[in-house]
Amino acid sequence: MKEICMSNCRFIVNKEKGVVVCRIEGTSKQFINYVEKKILNPVTFFNGCSQVNRIEDPVMAKYYAKLEMPNEFVGVAKLGAGDEWNEDYGRRLAYYRAREKYNRSFYKRATTYFYLYDNLLDQANDALVASWKKSNKNQEKLRESLNLKV
Repeated sequence: MKEICMSNCRFIVNKEKGVVVCRIEGTSKQFINYVEKKILNPVTFFNGCSQVNRIEDPVMAKYYAKLEMPNEFVGVAKLGAGDEWNEDYGRRLAYYRAREKYNRSFYKRATTYFYLYDNLLDQANDALVASWKKSNKNQEKLRESLNLKV
């Protein structure tokens, strides 16, 4: 997972209203990039290709669309009644709230990815079983046509 540090975030501070907002932006492709770099891509594996353009390939586009994350996560820290203003603490709190939303989204995409991977394995297994059955039927027909006994 790409590390997001506080320097990669945009902060909006309004001391008069006692609000600090943290915006983590540009995250829509982060899970996809993680999968492409760290995990064997099952669609690429089953297609027998080393490089597949997910934009042009409709099969890849269908799977990758489910793995895109929102492009922005926002965390807000508000000054409570009787609290003392501390901008540094507000920045950290807003950051952690935005990061929690990011982590939940990343986890959701990971769960989806493994569900898709499992479905692709099932499809590959079904195709192999169907091919094996067809091969057995063809062998039986060949034996019958040649009058061979087993």
